[in-house]
Amino acid sequence: MKTEVKTLEGWKGYWSDYASSGDLVDEEIHDYFLNVVPPRSKKTNYLQAGDPYIHRMNRKTGKWQGTYPTFVRVGKGTWLYCGNCFPEENYDAGEMENVKSLQDFMKATYRVIGGIQNVRPKIICRDGFTISVQAGSIYHCEPETNLENGAYTSYEVGHPSMREELLEPYAEDKEDIHCQVYEKVPAAVVEQILLKHGGILF
Repeated sequence: MKTEVKTLEGWKGYWSDYASSGDLVDEEIHDYFLNVVPPRSKKTNYLQAGDPYIHRMNRKTGKWQGTYPTFVRVGKGTWLYCGNCFPEENYDAGEMENVKSLQDFMKATYRVIGGIQNVRPKIICRDGFTISVQAGSIYHCEPETNLENGAYTSYEVGHPSMREELLEPYAEDKEDIHCQVYEKVPAAVVEQILLKHGGILF
């Protein structure tokens, strides 16, 4: 993750020219977006500004929706700018729109806070199948580290929306047909599963 903290004092010109998804910003920038218009969503560690930046097709809902400047607290006085996200989300909608492959998904959802990779959203396939694919320093993957380029050789996979026989060899408990987490599933197998279900929709 970037280490430079962008400040309200340093902001000149258009916001889109000054900051991009993944930048750290100070509390004054957070306060500016909080106060310029009533927020769309405000929680202790989350802010979604009140005016939509642009409307995009949300592939998860099949509807055109507004995207909003979104911020997540990462430390005292410091926030992560997540880009322009759909309501209640924290991944830039434009970046997610360009996801075509598993590695694209890993890169677009790279979000390390306090040295730990944030839990990535579930992958939604074109036939409606959903699955959790995680990788980073706290997951059972290879290598067990946070890779910004997303080039993992295996992943921790979990919570498929239906039984998937390609995962069964990687079940921790071979007798438990309800196993929900599969460790160190080879990248080629994960890609085969996604292709089987029509590829990544989101």
